[in-house]
Amino acid sequence: MKTISSTRFLMAALFAAITVLASFAFTTRSEAAAVQKIVLHSGVIGITQGQTARLNLVNWESQSIPVLLQLLDTNGKVLAESKTELGPGQSVSIEANGDNFVPEPPTRFEVRAQVIITYPSDPCEIPSLEVYDNATGKADVIVTDFSRHH
Repeated sequence: MKTISSTRFLMAALFAAITVLASFAFTTRSEAAAVQKIVLHSGVIGITQGQTARLNLVNWESQSIPVLLQLLDTNGKVLAESKTELGPGQSVSIEANGDNFVPEPPTRFEVRAQVIITYPSDPCEIPSLEVYDNATGKADVIVTDFSRHH
């Protein structure tokens, strides 16, 4: 009798241990799968000397999120970037001044924006890209239409 009871006890304990380990492994796998890398791309816009391209992002979530903001030329060369942990309600901006990279004589130079967000759910952040006049600060163009890639 003791052998059967001991065997049943060991089997029950083993079953319980396997169940706990399996549920822990499943939870960890589910949480890891839920973390997403979301890439947002703007279209290409033109700037010239006397103008600055500015990329803005606000964190509307209730927790901090890691973000990478980049302003790129049409070949993918980074003109400006910021990698940061953006707290709830905080915003971040980067700028690329056309006076620093538009060739002489002043010509039109094309730039685009990219935002990479690593987040455990589907974020609702909406970036904006603007071009403003350096002398007056007046916005010449504002873009809020970004394509989204996971």
